Amino acid sequence: MKHCVKLAIIYMARIFMRMLYLFPVKKNRILFSAHEGKRYNCNPKYIFEMLYEEYGDTYEYVWCISDPNDIPIQYKVKCVKFMSLRHLFYLATSAVVISNMVIEPFVSKRKDRIFINTWHGGGAYKKGLVDTNFLPKLHCIYIAQLRNWRISATDYVISGCQIFSELLSKQMHIDIERFLSIGMPRNDIFFQTEKHAAIRKQISKQYNIDNNCMFLLYAPTFRGHWRAASCIDLQFDPVKICTAIQQRFGKPAVVLYRSHLMDKHQMLDNIVDVSNYPDMQELLVAADILISDYSSSIWDYSFTYKPGFLYTPDLDDYKRDTDFHYPIDSWQYPHARSMDELCSAVLDYDESAAIARIKKHHNDLGSFETGNATKSICRIIHEYTSSKSE
Repeated sequence: MKHCVKLAIIYMARIFMRMLYLFPVKKNRILFSAHEGKRYNCNPKYIFEMLYEEYGDTYEYVWCISDPNDIPIQYKVKCVKFMSLRHLFYLATSAVVISNMVIEPFVSKRKDRIFINTWHGGGAYKKGLVDTNFLPKLHCIYIAQLRNWRISATDYVISGCQIFSELLSKQMHIDIERFLSIGMPRNDIFFQTEKHAAIRKQISKQYNIDNNCMFLLYAPTFRGHWRAASCIDLQFDPVKICTAIQQRFGKPAVVLYRSHLMDKHQMLDNIVDVSNYPDMQELLVAADILISDYSSSIWDYSFTYKPGFLYTPDLDDYKRDTDFHYPIDSWQYPHARSMDELCSAVLDYDESAAIARIKKHHNDLGSFETGNATKSICRIIHEYTSSKSE
């Protein structure tokens, strides 16, 4: 019953949006959004910054953002709150809408406007919401209707690898021709090695961390499903893992803990909490070692070729509730079900074998990552808006 009510509300919202279509599309207006306005980060951030640097006042830039102070002061932008009337107005009148989430279901296709879905994860690991096994039938029907609306309004989806394109095309019923085989804009940073030292130094200074230590970034994904995340005790032991790291690599380590944006925050001792740091990619650049689990950040981090490990004490439960596209044994990093197994994996780390495994993983998934994704999508955007101005 509640899903019927939700559908009725969305139908009314679609009618309201149609009324806003009386306002003309502004040919140089671009609307950006990341995580429904929760942060200034991910692929939209990197696309915005290159467009701004390359084209400046050629465009009118609008950000859907909860806190306008999150946007660096050097950028002149308009800011709107997610789902506010101003947000709806700019959704209706922007020539280009860029988001790392699916488009809102009440937004229908409009002439002279394109929607670019940058998505918010690369590779092909955990399954998406429509693949989960724990939702009742009526909920699945509701999701399918939302999906159909979103498909009709989506023009492009940015892809980091061939397998991602194939899986999401089937999952979302979007023609694979709409997928741009260019890589993730946020991952270009891993190819820009000249920036890495400054990023690490900035993070070290901000959190008062000794730059001579090894930075271990612990970044588990969320449990549950979208808007209903749950928090469980993964029994991660920072002291124990740091001891293993010092024994293997000969340097002291400090744990930087990054909770997922949608997670119910897990409290840990003996760590530096970097959960509020806005840009995950910069944390990955600064990290000497990553420990994650089923997060797509393992795809991003793999382009650093630095040590990575998967800590998966709830593997059986996660497979039952969410499951994976491919067996976890085929992923680029070894997985451990306990702290003892994790420490053993650290002690057994072999750099040459680890790099070979990562390269094979990139090849198996058909990686598109070359460090030029942002340039490619900005060129597509500029060519589109220029054609509309002629």
